[in-house]
Amino acid sequence: MITLPENDQQELDAIMAELDAQAVAGEPDWLEKRAHQRKKLRVVCEVRFIGPDTTTVLWVPALSRELSTSGMSFVSRQHFRRQNPMLITLCLPDGKDRRLPGVVVYSRSVQTGWFLTGLRFEKSNDTRLLPEFYDQTRAMGATPVAPPAEEEGDGVPTRERLLRMLERVRGRRTKTNLTNAVSASMFPDAQVRRACIPVLMDLAGPEANRALIRLLNDTSPQIQGEAAEALGSMGTKQAIEALKPLLQNAEDEVAIRAAEALGRLGDKAGRRVAARLVRSQTAIAVRAAKTLGIIVGRSFRPTVEGLNEARAFLNKEGD
Repeated sequence: MITLPENDQQELDAIMAELDAQAVAGEPDWLEKRAHQRKKLRVVCEVRFIGPDTTTVLWVPALSRELSTSGMSFVSRQHFRRQNPMLITLCLPDGKDRRLPGVVVYSRSVQTGWFLTGLRFEKSNDTRLLPEFYDQTRAMGATPVAPPAEEEGDGVPTRERLLRMLERVRGRRTKTNLTNAVSASMFPDAQVRRACIPVLMDLAGPEANRALIRLLNDTSPQIQGEAAEALGSMGTKQAIEALKPLLQNAEDEVAIRAAEALGRLGDKAGRRVAARLVRSQTAIAVRAAKTLGIIVGRSFRPTVEGLNEARAFLNKEGD
């Protein structure tokens, strides 16, 4: 049976209450227009869909919102493109599961990291979504994907739209701009995610911090390192525990940036990494000298002279 983490369940309860309140108040954005009568249905469901690579079957847990004879809506951490086929498995209170195939009608942000998706029931010809084929295509936990900045159709790649949007919102802190930047930080294109880092630093706040912390787990070492550096510069102490695993990163550049960020946040966990790299004969040793200085409260410049001073310090201290 699919379950939701306790924290997610609490967030979803609040989101559903807000959506219901807005619908009662007549807010047009949340009034779902359907020809068939809608009924509230709040059950956990599993959403299976074809991922961005057009090959892999992914899944994500969700909470259903409403159901009619023609479709349904649910809230999840995943944004979906229009017409994306999927299979919903409802975990009903009687213990039975019900599977419903359909295609996405809309998917829009309702809160940072959460999306309301509307589904039209429609039979799919894609056998990969059928239960009997699950064991032939590995399903993975889905990574949230940001919605496009605008609807596609004018020939401009979504990447370019998002990059223009990020340039436009930089330094202009509004709720909408922050939501757009956070969403863009989950976009599949690494160039877009990297461009989000200085924007999130400018916009700041808890939502921006969470987005930067999430980027510490990015697939790009460059983005991991730059996100770590940003969090250290911003003094985001909530990032300390998330930064520590990066000290073991196979990329020395990522490890030393994490060590420096921790040092700026008052944590000495990166001292061993910095000491190791200071003693190395690699190009990164000079930067490691500066990082070691930040951690131990000394001023070792990122120069050959500073490197020699850092090595002398380690020899004296017996590190």
